[in-house]
Amino acid sequence: MMNSEEEIEIDVKGILIDLWRKLPLIILVGVLTAVIGFAYSSFALTPLYQSKTQMYIGVKSDSDKSTSYSDMQMGTLLTNDYAVLIKSRHVIEQVIEELGMGVTYDELLSQVSIDVPTSTRCITITVTDDNPVDAMRIADTLREKAAEHITNVMNIEAVNVVDEANLPTEKCSPSIPKYTVLGGAAGVLLMCVLFVIRFIMNDSIRTPDDVEKKLGLSVLAVIPHNPNIKKKKKKRNQ
Repeated sequence: MMNSEEEIEIDVKGILIDLWRKLPLIILVGVLTAVIGFAYSSFALTPLYQSKTQMYIGVKSDSDKSTSYSDMQMGTLLTNDYAVLIKSRHVIEQVIEELGMGVTYDELLSQVSIDVPTSTRCITITVTDDNPVDAMRIADTLREKAAEHITNVMNIEAVNVVDEANLPTEKCSPSIPKYTVLGGAAGVLLMCVLFVIRFIMNDSIRTPDDVEKKLGLSVLAVIPHNPNIKKKKKKRNQ
């Protein structure tokens, strides 16, 4: 048994020259895929809108009406608990019933995101929907139902509204410039990969070095190709 090792040499310079020669085609494909990305994001994807509302959660103090530092620190630590309560099945299903929505708990939950900034008791509720009015209505209703649920469960002092839900005027997704750039980049990258693979897999003899490597023969002379010779022969025959 004899083990034979084959070395694969990659001509990086040759690959770059080949890509440079095919640059117009690569650019053309990139432009076409960019147009496809633009058309897909503009007409195929459903535009989505985001409405945000914010509320502030206070903590009941057992000593007096003044709020101590320990109360504020405890309220900050409990903010994550409030976020869990906002996404609870009890609150989400109340919102669905209040608005008469024909969706399930999981479907509406996927539209809701909660942002809890560090060292604060303010909670931001963001609702994403394909209808800007519905997004605003869901956000406001969710804040109201969540405030009631948090007050009952956590026995806190108050849940105050910081910002009412806004009516979004601009879509949050899809991003047409993003899809256009990604489409163009994908087309250029795909063509480059295809041309590189084609160059590497091409085992035809193109240079004198290929003759020595693949056939084991020495090159004595090189005759350059002159396309004008065929033209002169045609003129003489005529």
